[in-house]
Amino acid sequence: MAKPCHLEVNDSGGWRRVMTFDATDDADADSVMHLADQLLRWGVNARLKGRIIMAGGVDTAPLMTWNVDDGWREWVHPKDRVTA
Repeated sequence: MAKPCHLEVNDSGGWRRVMTFDATDDADADSVMHLADQLLRWGVNARLKGRIIMAGGVDTAPLMTWNVDDGWREWVHPKDRVTA
């Protein structure tokens, strides 16, 4: 069964969909994330962010988030984040 996900970027306040891909195959999903990481690192905006979300829901929480300092990380709800 297909597992459609969206790759989205935010460089100026609004999320924009780059593509929808099938994350059923882990190798394909890893390839999308690897190539997106390379592309996003070429950006000149220090606030550039990326995320992967499940397709189909307006209020869907991200599965993964990206920033230039950390790369891809599993999304954690702010109330569940551990601070040092």
